[in-house]
Amino acid sequence: MIKIGHQDRLKALDTLLNARRSHTLWVSEVTHQQAPCVIEDHTRCDFGKWLIEAEGILGSVQEFIDLGEPHKQLHDTYLSLKADQDHALRSSRIRDISRTLIDRIDSLEKYLNRPRSD
Repeated sequence: MIKIGHQDRLKALDTLLNARRSHTLWVSEVTHQQAPCVIEDHTRCDFGKWLIEAEGILGSVQEFIDLGEPHKQLHDTYLSLKADQDHALRSSRIRDISRTLIDRIDSLEKYLNRPRSD
């Protein structure tokens, strides 16, 4: 288990919750609007910025590492389906990938909330 100091864990948890909210809002906009106005670059959305910022503290934690691929896949899928007129298909695919990302966020949150002896 990677050792992360108490203050770093608290900060990571707080920012993780904010990042989760940002992700949820992004998915909601993409799935509920016919022509959403969203940031397409996975490194420039709020969640992507959080991933980059949190890497210094959490970069060696597997639960954190596991967030990167589904997050990028979410944006890539959105871009590939953006012009697709089948809004239901786009929304369904985005929601499926989002569930994977949320599950991985939950895993990281559990990791950060585990009792420590540090």
